Amino acid sequence: MTFTLLTTACDVDALAQLINRAYRGSEGSGRWTTEQHLVEGERIQPKQLRELLQRNDVELLAALDEAENPIACISIHYLTEVAEFGTFAVDPQRHGSGLGKQLLAQAEQHASRKRQRFQVEVVNQNSALRNFYQRRGYQLTGETMPYPVQAGVGLPKIDGLHLQVLQKQADTEQPC
Repeated sequence: MTFTLLTTACDVDALAQLINRAYRGSEGSGRWTTEQHLVEGERIQPKQLRELLQRNDVELLAALDEAENPIACISIHYLTEVAEFGTFAVDPQRHGSGLGKQLLAQAEQHASRKRQRFQVEVVNQNSALRNFYQRRGYQLTGETMPYPVQAGVGLPKIDGLHLQVLQKQADTEQPC
């Protein structure tokens, strides 16, 4: 397995399938990103992924298997004061293997060259994902945001769905 920054030349169709399976799929054990029970529709379209890869303020880090197929990815969006992680997906068959933890650590290490604070936004009803980040030193800020329906990331199936913001300082030691 290798970690690499992806470019516009990557296979966006395969990457979009990976992201959609992770967020909206039902296969795999140890699921922690699935929102299938909360949101309907695809998490991302290939066109959205191409646009993301063309941005100057975003990098997309991926874990590739031995055949150089993407098995996990995470985006790093450099805002004024924070590096915001998103589009974090791990092949559902690899959930529980430690790959997500490794990829997040790689993203934090890479982003710490440009920003000293990290941020994630988690669907309020996805306690497994929120707990994943909290075990790695992220703390709830108390800030919430409406679910981004206008971004084309699916439609909420339940009322009251919103995003919670968690942050972490780059120099915070990661717990085991």
